[in-house]
Amino acid sequence: QVDKQTRGTDSRVGDMATASVHSASGRVSGEDSRFCVVLGAQWGDEGKGKLVDILAQGVQLCARFNGGANAGHTLLVDGKKYAFHLLPCGMINKACKNLIGNGVVVHIPTLMRELDDLREFDPRAIERVFISTRAHILFDSHQIIDGILEAEQGTNSIGTTKRGIGPCYSAKAIRNGIRFGDLLHFEEFERRLRELIAWSQKRFGDPRDKDTPAQLQLRKALREYNTQYAFDPEHGKKGGVQSIEEEIARYRKYSEILRAQIVDSVTMIHDDISRGYKVLVEGANAALLDIDFGTYPFVTSSNTTIGSVCTGLGVPPRRIDTVIGVVKAYTTRVGHGPFPTELQNESQNLEDHVETYIGPDVSVGRKGHSAGPYTLTSGQQVKVGEMLQEVGYEYGTTTGRRRRCGWLEIALI
Repeated sequence: QVDKQTRGTDSRVGDMATASVHSASGRVSGEDSRFCVVLGAQWGDEGKGKLVDILAQGVQLCARFNGGANAGHTLLVDGKKYAFHLLPCGMINKACKNLIGNGVVVHIPTLMRELDDLREFDPRAIERVFISTRAHILFDSHQIIDGILEAEQGTNSIGTTKRGIGPCYSAKAIRNGIRFGDLLHFEEFERRLRELIAWSQKRFGDPRDKDTPAQLQLRKALREYNTQYAFDPEHGKKGGVQSIEEEIARYRKYSEILRAQIVDSVTMIHDDISRGYKVLVEGANAALLDIDFGTYPFVTSSNTTIGSVCTGLGVPPRRIDTVIGVVKAYTTRVGHGPFPTELQNESQNLEDHVETYIGPDVSVGRKGHSAGPYTLTSGQQVKVGEMLQEVGYEYGTTTGRRRRCGWLEIALI
């Protein structure tokens, strides 16, 4: 019943290529765990969301410990799609509390949009979300800086999602970041936000000699703090604000809405463990994107492996009794970086590997695609990488970009 109601990011891939989540006894892996962690073991998009969705139906607390809105997956519940980038998967279980831990960086407008989308499913959904006082707030200015820095790299860019994740973690590291606990004392929050924006404008607002038109546009938006212009120069309909004063007013409203949901997360999670709650922790991104152990510098800005569960939630290693690494039967990655077994890229202009297709006839709809549906017939010569992209529906939930696809590489795993 759960499997019929919930589907992960790679919904078709989950059916086609993801390793079984059942043990030899027929039980779901992690089902009996008191503290289960689910992590990606490749470059992300392994279909771990599908497993997390299943396990979340039987737990009392679901938590995120790392990353931000640069991760995500889509849930299909009663025929309606919900795209989660910040909210834990436990939101679909109305009996489950959900915790955004101290290791996460949170863009509050994105969080509020996700909660608004859930209003029809659960009008009181916000009451089941708790955010650590120590979690850092990601502002529109971080997203603008991300775009400026990515364009500055030119051919050496790493292909980030431009969601501001790196600049927000950078602010955390140089200690001028702002945390959710600061929202509880709004006068101090306002002072620090004005200082942060002024600091950002001083370092990134002025035009440079070799700026591209896109960089000049972003620097102008930062100088004026018109983030509507930064996100949608022509129409201003992709979110954002037009001034610092509007930004402060927006966050004053957020502080009132979220006040009861901002908690000492370490105390909360340990209290719930003491009560005997079953805890499920979902990782964002995956092992090969870990900032220390991944394919640096083509990685994300946080630790994605098991040690980060302890530091991103404030729990000791001995509390963790099950760790599940999710792998699918081929390899994908989004963005730039090494990919030794790559067959096809985002632009679909690689030579690819050709094989004779021997399976059943398939037709996959591609909304808005100039070539129409992707079709397969028995005996047809097919490009394997392209087939993985189209039949596996390998398009990112967060970016919408086509994923690079290739053979499974055991050495990396």
